[in-house]
Amino acid sequence: MTTFVIDSTKHTVVIRCKSCTWWSAMRFSRAEAWQVANDHERLHHPEHRHAQKMVSQQRQS
Repeated sequence: MTTFVIDSTKHTVVIRCKSCTWWSAMRFSRAEAWQVANDHERLHHPEHRHAQKMVSQQRQS
């Protein structure tokens, strides 16, 4: 299972893929971070749905 790690400050959110040491992204909100993680997951880990589930949860909140 692909998992993502989020590090956040007051102004930014950095999300990293635990399966791909080369991939990370910085965004200004958790929702944006999960969206870019979802895009990464669809391209590089299509068999996983971790980020997709988190995007769905963000939309429901």
